[in-house]
Amino acid sequence: MTGRRKDTASGELFAEPLPDHCRPGALDRLRQEARSEQVQIDGPGIEAQDRRRLGNLLDRVARLMADGRWRTLREIQRETGGSETSVSARLRDLRKPRNGARIVNRRRVQGGTWQYRLVPKQGGPHGRA
Repeated sequence: MTGRRKDTASGELFAEPLPDHCRPGALDRLRQEARSEQVQIDGPGIEAQDRRRLGNLLDRVARLMADGRWRTLREIQRETGGSETSVSARLRDLRKPRNGARIVNRRRVQGGTWQYRLVPKQGGPHGRA
C-alpha cells in the first residue's frame, strides 16, 4: 500500500510506502497491544492523577515510536505534547520489564543532540521481542 507525497521543490506528487502505523488495521493492532500491556508509572511523589497523565504520555510516545524511526527528543515532544524531560523519562519507562522491556536505542547526532529509536517487536511491528 502506498500514499502520496508532494515534492516540495517541484510540486509533483509521488507514491511512497505507508508506514505500518498508517496501514489499514493499524489502530486496531495498537488498541489490542495497549490492552495486553498495562503501563505502570511509579516513583517518589507520583499520585493517581500523575499516573493517568504520564501513562497517557507513555502511550503516545510508544505509539509514535512504534514505527522504528530515529527521532530527537524535540521531535518526539512536538508530536506527543509532553516536555522533552517527560518524553525522555517515558523512553526510560519503556525499557522497564513491567512495561514490556522494550529496546530503545540511541545515537549521537551532533554535540549533545541524540536520536532515539524504539526497536520494533519481533513477529511484525507489534509482536513480542
